[in-house]
Amino acid sequence: MRNRGQSLTFADQCLNAHNYYRCLHSSPRVVYDAALQRNAQRYANKLPTMDSIIPSQIGMDRDFGVGENIAWRISPFEMFTVDRAIAGWYAEGLDYNFMTPQLSERTAHFTQMIWKETHSIGCGIKTHKDETYIVVQYRGAGN
Repeated sequence: MRNRGQSLTFADQCLNAHNYYRCLHSSPRVVYDAALQRNAQRYANKLPTMDSIIPSQIGMDRDFGVGENIAWRISPFEMFTVDRAIAGWYAEGLDYNFMTPQLSERTAHFTQMIWKETHSIGCGIKTHKDETYIVVQYRGAGN
């Protein structure tokens, strides 16, 4: 248990935000996975060296059966946080049609976050100059 005033770790923030949004959709809680965290961090570290922000390659940068969400921002004036990234992914749910559920690029981050079969996550973050990259990997890939 944390002392009052002690700040949460990046992993705790990521896990707590996911579980908060998941509970709003009756999705089971996820647990934090150190192996997923290492892979997510490795890919977050790689993103600043790439020409574009693309998902990691299944079988190369992440295992089969693992989903992924990526957020990236240039913010010279304010810190881009995991809470903001996750809130942005969740906001995609405003465009999701619960009456006729189907895969859509516009809501894929949202559906991965609340995917009921997802049971564990790992999060990585990399700051490079004014850019921040956040990668979350999900065991029990959605979509």
